[in-house]
Order: sequence, then C-alpha cells, then structure tokens
Amino acid sequence: MKHPAVGWWVAVIVGLGLNAYIAFSRVPIPTLASDGVEWSGEDTTARAALRWIFIAACVAHIFEGLHARSLAQKHDPDHVFGWWVQTTILGFPSLRLIRAIAQRNAKKTH
Repeated sequence: MKHPAVGWWVAVIVGLGLNAYIAFSRVPIPTLASDGVEWSGEDTTARAALRWIFIAACVAHIFEGLHARSLAQKHDPDHVFGWWVQTTILGFPSLRLIRAIAQRNAKKTH
C-alpha cells in the first residue's frame, strides 16, 4: 500500500483540526466591521462559515474514503481497510494514489 508524503498528513490533520477548533470554540477570530477589524469570540457569520467549511470537508473525506474502498476492493484487495482509513483521513492525496493504481491495472488488462 502506498502512502502520501508526511507533509500531507501534517497539513490535512492540522488544517482540519485548526478549522474545527476555531469553528466550534470561543477563541476570538477577526471579523470585518465598519470601522476596521474586530476580534470576537462570539458566534459570527465568519464562524458559521468555518463550521460549514469543516462539515463540507468531513463529508467530502467520507465520500472519498468510500470511493477509495471501492477501488481497493477491485485493485488492491489486501489493503481495502487501509485505503479506506487513509483516504477518509487525508482525502485527495490518498485517493490520487489508489486511482493511479486502478488506472495502471486497467492498462494492464487492455
């Protein structure tokens, strides 16, 4: 089973983690106000947008993981669980790898 570079693991996990922390906590975030930038720990439109971005990213990762599982069942059956977990966590960097394996296998059969 192939794995994306360590940088992808760090970037995706830290990025999603920070997004979740900022979106669902009361940590102050900058918002634009009529007289400049204000820092607020309250629920704002910006915080709501971050929540939706986090939820959309999680949904995307779930569907990417399911797609990777489907590809792995056909092209790397010994590692189906690994592909599913890895792609659910990382998203496209992992999905790209299993898709390359599937394309390589498709070329061998034609």
